[in-house]
Amino acid sequence: SDFKVMFSDSTIMEWQMEGPWGQPIKSFKRISKQQYQLSLESKREKTDLEIRILDTVNQIAVFKELSFRSKPRYFFMVVAEFAKNFPIIVNYCPMGRRNEFEFETPDFTKYLKK
Repeated sequence: SDFKVMFSDSTIMEWQMEGPWGQPIKSFKRISKQQYQLSLESKREKTDLEIRILDTVNQIAVFKELSFRSKPRYFFMVVAEFAKNFPIIVNYCPMGRRNEFEFETPDFTKYLKK
């Protein structure tokens, strides 16, 4: 994904274009060894977050975000220290912005069912 997330025992912090944004964790439930559900609530909205660990060696997970304002959003996430283990595409444009490469959208639901 294109943003940073940090967890504590009571809060999730996200860094996006607007800067950091914290959401208190209202509830936390471990569904299995590799699956977790969190309920978050802020002044803006209530959000449910499902996290499924796909690869414990490479620290890869799928996040499913259910906001009550929009349809579900999905993200592949990796622990920052492990990002160097993956090929990264950089859209380097010293003379102005170029069109970005369009990737196929993965079927995230198949990763959440495993």
